[in-house]
Amino acid sequence: MWDEARTALALAKAYEAGARRAKRATGVTAAEAAHDAAIDHLADVSQRILAAPGRSLAGLALKAHVVKTWGKPEWWDHGEDHADTYERLAAQILDAVIALAETGKAA
Repeated sequence: MWDEARTALALAKAYEAGARRAKRATGVTAAEAAHDAAIDHLADVSQRILAAPGRSLAGLALKAHVVKTWGKPEWWDHGEDHADTYERLAAQILDAVIALAETGKAA
């Protein structure tokens, strides 16, 4: 078994070295760092939106956009029944708030 283990270890080391070279050559490490920073900023924005009171129509519409974009996309998926009746009702309410804020008229 030792011979097989040594062979596997040599292959694993060669693979890891190749992966490191490819990451350096393609800039993956910098892209991953930029992605992580963007996710951190999105989390910060999300927390600020969550903490903000939704007392105005614009504030409620902002929160509705966040739910529609990031929260529960299956609520708007009309092709499949992933959402139950109450979830679809919530989606309709959020859409109405967004429409009212954008146009001044209820949807």
